[in-house]
Amino acid sequence: MIIIGQNHTSIINFDKLIVIFVEEASNWDVVGGWIIKARTNNETDCIYELGRYKTKKRAEEVLREIINKYQEYMNLHSPKDGIVGVYTVPRVYEMPEE
Repeated sequence: MIIIGQNHTSIINFDKLIVIFVEEASNWDVVGGWIIKARTNNETDCIYELGRYKTKKRAEEVLREIINKYQEYMNLHSPKDGIVGVYTVPRVYEMPEE
């Protein structure tokens, strides 16, 4: 699955990430802003900003949306359940503006 950054200038491959996390913005013009960031597992160990939100609650909701979208894919490939038909596998999650 890929994640399209909120500003539509970055695309992140979810399978290449070590962690996605929520962090309070330290120098953002909106007081109390929160950022969702992702760390890659490549040799440069880069951290990418995926999106900015006004509240911690909203940032955590978006993080949960990413997890839910990815779990749709995971459930389709469960060896226990097998694949019973043809499914549209989620391939993209687009970060919401707000």
